[in-house]
Amino acid sequence: MHGCGNDYIIVNAFEEETFLKIQDWFGNFLLENHQESLVMKEEAKQWIIDTCKEHTGVSADGLIIINPPKNNSYDGEMVMFNSDGTYSGMCGNGLRLVVRYMVDKIIKNNNIKCLRLKSGKKIASCTYTQHDISINLGPPINVKEFQHTYGEGKDSFKATLVNMGNPHAVIISETDINQLDLEKEGPPLENHSVFPNRSNIEFINIGLDRVSQRTWERGSGETNACGSGGAAVAVTLWHYDLWPKNKDIPIYMKGGILKYTL
Repeated sequence: MHGCGNDYIIVNAFEEETFLKIQDWFGNFLLENHQESLVMKEEAKQWIIDTCKEHTGVSADGLIIINPPKNNSYDGEMVMFNSDGTYSGMCGNGLRLVVRYMVDKIIKNNNIKCLRLKSGKKIASCTYTQHDISINLGPPINVKEFQHTYGEGKDSFKATLVNMGNPHAVIISETDINQLDLEKEGPPLENHSVFPNRSNIEFINIGLDRVSQRTWERGSGETNACGSGGAAVAVTLWHYDLWPKNKDIPIYMKGGILKYTL
């Protein structure tokens, strides 16, 4: 299926359940309209890994399960797994895709008031129009500064740690982020001892009218975009007064542009 710039590949595979792969400029996600929470067994984890592989699977950044609500206080529940089979507490772009999927396939109208994450956090004010999907992610759980040194003490930079329901480390780079080797820079930061559950890493450049971002996602490697990562970047700019107040923040990612309002 194709619509609004997205490519949808429907696969009837695992125990006759239907899986939908959505290719969007944000990245690739698998969505499943599933009626019960996934019991995370080792074989299930390996199945996610195998299914998300680029060449032998369907090439996805993660697996999202949409559960029905247990009461009328929310419209649906999102459960997110990274492509390495590990659980992710939050995924901003995944939420946008869930909204689109629910509008098209489940509730079949635009009246989505609230989504719930597996952690229990509720995401209110999900807005869907013909051209835009907007999500109110709410305030960050915490924000703090962290000094990281690597390379035998020769290289050092600061990271701002922002928790948007999942952990992010935002690094303001003095060099062009397009010149960075994220395959080298990403893993030691993702797995640093300061992050007990690993972390997503955002490298950014700040311009006069835009912010550029590259993301190394925990469990997935570099991805074309990261919605919650962009939110962490916006919080960082606000926290250090690096962007005009009351002005939308356009964040340019490899896959496209996301706009943030604080």
